[in-house]
Amino acid sequence: QALEGLQNIRNRARDVSSNDWSGESAIQKWTTSLIGIGITPRFKDIKDQARKIEIIKLHEDFVKKSDADGVLNLYGQQTLVTRSWLDAGEVFVRERPRLLDDGLPVPVQLQVIEAEFVPMLDADTMVGLKVGNRIRSGIELDKRGRRVAYWVHKEHPGDKHNLSITAEQLVRVAASQMCHIYEPKRPGQLRGV
Repeated sequence: QALEGLQNIRNRARDVSSNDWSGESAIQKWTTSLIGIGITPRFKDIKDQARKIEIIKLHEDFVKKSDADGVLNLYGQQTLVTRSWLDAGEVFVRERPRLLDDGLPVPVQLQVIEAEFVPMLDADTMVGLKVGNRIRSGIELDKRGRRVAYWVHKEHPGDKHNLSITAEQLVRVAASQMCHIYEPKRPGQLRGV
């Protein structure tokens, strides 16, 4: 199997980037090359100048409040996503809808999720799993093999000592609310290495 020993590979890669200057340097250089100080949109197709200024202001406000964890701005999240992807081979970004009265400029925030939060779980039956769907490597697939959801730990799995995974420990996140960043290197590969 292509993903055999994936957690050991991740642990070793993270050890190198955390404890070896050359590993950290490589991650930093790639991140800087890919992201720089942040990828910013260009609003050049908007003819109405007042509308364009309004959209730019809305975007600037969103940048400041984009992080569901309340730590980074959007550009910091871009850097974190890139570092995590290079470090672990994959990373997830979850769209978190918010209420209109939460006081946010746009009623949505983004949550960067470490690869370990989506377990390497395979199941054909489980509480909450639609009949006919199956879970492969933590990703729910429909009868046609399309991604319909991701099964995500409620807490970091490294914080627990119990090795068995139950439905109560996971939350089902619709694929439409999850961005899975990884580079497939084989046809049909579901997870990043």
